[in-house]
Amino acid sequence: ANVAADGTDPGTGTDPTTGTTNQGADTGANAGTKTAGGEDTVYTIAAVPLNGPQGQPAAVGPTDNNDDFTNKSIITPPNLSPTVTLTDAQTPVITFSNTVQNTSGGTQVVYLIPTPPAAPTGTDLALPAGTKVTIDPDGAGPATPVAFTYNGTVFTKDTAADATPSISIATGALATYTVTVDLPAAAQLAGYPVPITAFVDTNANGLPDAADPSNRTIDRVYTGYVSLQKQARILEANGTPVAGAAGSFTTDSTVLSPAVTPGRMIEYQITYKNISLVQGSGTNNVILSAKNLTVTEDGTAGTNTWFTPTKDPVYPTPGTGSAIDSTTGALTVTITSGDIQVYTDTLTTLGPNVTGTLTFRRLIR
Repeated sequence: ANVAADGTDPGTGTDPTTGTTNQGADTGANAGTKTAGGEDTVYTIAAVPLNGPQGQPAAVGPTDNNDDFTNKSIITPPNLSPTVTLTDAQTPVITFSNTVQNTSGGTQVVYLIPTPPAAPTGTDLALPAGTKVTIDPDGAGPATPVAFTYNGTVFTKDTAADATPSISIATGALATYTVTVDLPAAAQLAGYPVPITAFVDTNANGLPDAADPSNRTIDRVYTGYVSLQKQARILEANGTPVAGAAGSFTTDSTVLSPAVTPGRMIEYQITYKNISLVQGSGTNNVILSAKNLTVTEDGTAGTNTWFTPTKDPVYPTPGTGSAIDSTTGALTVTITSGDIQVYTDTLTTLGPNVTGTLTFRRLIR
């Protein structure tokens, strides 16, 4: 075949034996001189597109290049118990930028569609029904964004007549598109994954069928990603735990109260954890690290009442008293009336799936 000389068949088929393929007349540079037939039938074989975080279409997730991810978090309201479910108004829209690449030998149209997530694992929860996902195939226009709503099982276009979002991409080129995720009411301290599938629609039905070359990336929304838990236990004056349930860390103050007597100590432990997903052996995912995290324990703030009836058993040697951080946190204290009233633990970075503790003791007067 010599496409420039022979011309191309204007038919729509891919099988030369069908009536929709052998169409038209010789139109190439050698029209009228060809001795062995007419135009060439040109068919570009669809290639698997790459789809990943912004600027990283070839990113690899914890398992493969179909679970690479971009993690983002909403800002949860202050002073709200983590056990309280966020309302729809408290889960604002989060915008993601993803990049897709055409790996084929010719210009290729790549379609984009949200895909029902797999069964949740780890700190991920099932994507709630009513989640709205909007895809803008060229980021900021002029293409019209297409909105989808999840019913707990499948995504459906809000406007049935909308075409599946698509981008025409030249050979080897990259294109960036945006995805917005708007959660309804949702539990806190959890991840809600939204897989986005990029595919070549070989049968023109607007859906990523099994035969269509495709690649997924995950846009995951966290409803907060640093958890704190405060526990306490009662120790004898020599530092050994008292007998019974009060000698084990608990969040139930009624378990501790019967063992609280002068001369014993209360040992407090605040556990902090970044619950977000780590990429493991993957590459080029967008992870969530907590920057400049500060944990403050004030013995007179909120429901705390430990400052007046207790004292730090070792202050002023060292100057931070009995406080210990299990990681690399920088400990500082605030002194009031010759005793520590506030313990402050500051961490420059708390990476995904990293846990630490701030522990301190108070001698019961």
